[in-house]
Amino acid sequence: MSNFHPWLNSTNKKHFVSIIFLLLFIQFSSAQCPTENAINSTTITATPWCENGFAKWTISDHTANSSYIWYNYTNGPYSAADFDANGRLIKTGAVEQDLTSTNEFYTPFRVKAATTPPTGIQFTYIKKTNYVDVPQPAVLPTFSPVAINTPFEMNFSNSLPVRFNSVRVPVVMNTPGQQYKIQIMFNSTAPGNGSAVFLFSTVNGIPIPGVTNGYFVDVPVNYDLTTTGPQKLIVNANPTGGGTAIAVNNLLLANAQPAVDNVAPVTIPANSGANTGGRFSVMYNWDYTLTCKPAHTPLSVNTTVGCCTPPNSQFLSLNSDRATLENGGSNNATLTISSFENLSNYFEWYRDGVLVPSFSGIGKISNSTNQVGTYEIREINVATPLADRSNPTCYIDATTRIDEKKIFASSLPPTNNPFCIGDQWTITGFGSNNLTWSTSGGTLSSNTGSSTKFTATQAGSTQVVVSGTVLTNNLVVNGDFSAGNNSFQTNAGLSASPWGNDGTYNILSTTAGTNTDWTYNNQKPVIIGNPGNFLAFNGITMGVTNPLV
Repeated sequence: MSNFHPWLNSTNKKHFVSIIFLLLFIQFSSAQCPTENAINSTTITATPWCENGFAKWTISDHTANSSYIWYNYTNGPYSAADFDANGRLIKTGAVEQDLTSTNEFYTPFRVKAATTPPTGIQFTYIKKTNYVDVPQPAVLPTFSPVAINTPFEMNFSNSLPVRFNSVRVPVVMNTPGQQYKIQIMFNSTAPGNGSAVFLFSTVNGIPIPGVTNGYFVDVPVNYDLTTTGPQKLIVNANPTGGGTAIAVNNLLLANAQPAVDNVAPVTIPANSGANTGGRFSVMYNWDYTLTCKPAHTPLSVNTTVGCCTPPNSQFLSLNSDRATLENGGSNNATLTISSFENLSNYFEWYRDGVLVPSFSGIGKISNSTNQVGTYEIREINVATPLADRSNPTCYIDATTRIDEKKIFASSLPPTNNPFCIGDQWTITGFGSNNLTWSTSGGTLSSNTGSSTKFTATQAGSTQVVVSGTVLTNNLVVNGDFSAGNNSFQTNAGLSASPWGNDGTYNILSTTAGTNTDWTYNNQKPVIIGNPGNFLAFNGITMGVTNPLV
């Protein structure tokens, strides 16, 4: 049994839904691309690889909030034609590795000497670093509204090309539910010099304390600023396009220039947003990315020193008898390793990437759990030193996932905003064929079924609850015939060879037989699964032998 609680709030005939976003902005300074491109032994080091193992690179001074996209080695130089719209090399074999949490990169494949260049293994990589500049102060300045035709821009300069991801703009929106439009431009409002037209309403805004109908709006930019030097970031408050959306009622100026951190490679000068009347244009939280040019790692060479021996089996598999669970509920799933090398080996279990010590140990090939998540099993030779168990060269692994079984309810936003007494709201539920609806206030058009219509009848807070029964066991037993000839009934007779025997059947495998009754143009059916069984049935029509079904 699982419940969903959408909250419906009415205050003096109005309905408000408040969503609070917790935003964390991290300020930092960082080495720029020229330093990162100067590859040497103190920046990126390569660990020699063992036969049937993984080559490893360690970045000793990786930048916070950076990611590295790795490619099979290509000895540039590169031109604009080598990159796609997202700044990725248009090459095969790309593997993105996020280094905000780890400073190690392993080859995505086990290395064999027979397929490795004589000099060793090398990768090309692109470094991307995300910055947040112009931090929003804890104590906001005094804002004042200005007409939308007033220039609204801030000056800055950039020493390297950057991609702007988003910018926070203070605006006035007087009409709840009205759709407004805005656009971020660079240096001019000519077409092609900035973002797409962004449509939004008060739902997208973050209220500004003390400012009547004032909101911060995070505008997606997604624009590559390829030029360097002095620039202008401009708010186009009434761009062309956007359908029926209108210009924002007003933009907001501040009585003080924001205190900014000049985060390389962007510099914001004093009085960068100076405007008429001693006010300043203010846009906060400039989110942008610096993408460095492709660089190359050191070589990783073959070695026979300090090599561990992974299990020989390449068929490690992990299965669960339940695909879904009520998380933390009364039913358990049994996780079983169905193929492995040796019970004497060490089996290390992980849930959502975190080691589960109580599950792990020598010969631990089965565990029971009532927790959902992604489960990973690693088989490690018991002789492998403890320090090497986290080295992927020293283990083989397999994963499976258990999803949460629950009832969902969803709805479009109310047609009327504000939501008034007498207004109606349709809510739809899914995840169970047996749903029951109830409410502590208002009325429902139906107490059962996949959807109901709520009608507001009183002021205050109202709770709508949907509940239902979710079956967690298989409804069909042996539905894939993996268990052979059992758990189903038929009036047909069992035959070792149903071909040519009317009214008979058998459970067959795609590896058995070559009878033309179940081939077409010399192509046999392929059944994916374990063991790949299927039901072959020979019908009866007037005593004439029919092809199998």
